[in-house]
Amino acid sequence: METIHIRTIHSRKELEQIYDVWDTVLPRGKSFFQERLEYDNAYSTDTTWIAVIDGVIAAAVQLFTLRIRFGSLELKLGGIGNVSTLPEYRKRGLAQRILRRQSEFMKQNGYDLSLLNTNIQSFYEQVGWFSYPKKV
Repeated sequence: METIHIRTIHSRKELEQIYDVWDTVLPRGKSFFQERLEYDNAYSTDTTWIAVIDGVIAAAVQLFTLRIRFGSLELKLGGIGNVSTLPEYRKRGLAQRILRRQSEFMKQNGYDLSLLNTNIQSFYEQVGWFSYPKKV
């Protein structure tokens, strides 16, 4: 029976492994992801979430923390990105499990809202996201 752990990353070595996951799954090259995170002074390892199965990083999701203004309000926003599962680990709900944990994390850490941009709404609706404005 496989053991699945959903958590944030713990080391630079894990971040390097995640770059490889993203490089395998997403259309942009590894250097794109490295530049996005390594040149971001606000980057923190608690925003990179992974699913580990028997010691292998099988899926990863990035949470980008942003501050936006809406009128006189400043809002803390969680942007979801780089949602990826290695092909051999798909159909196990790993990315959705990460997204649920990230949602809990955002609620517990004062995020006002979250967003993502996708063309597969049904996948994200299963874990609580919805299109805005909502279609009736």
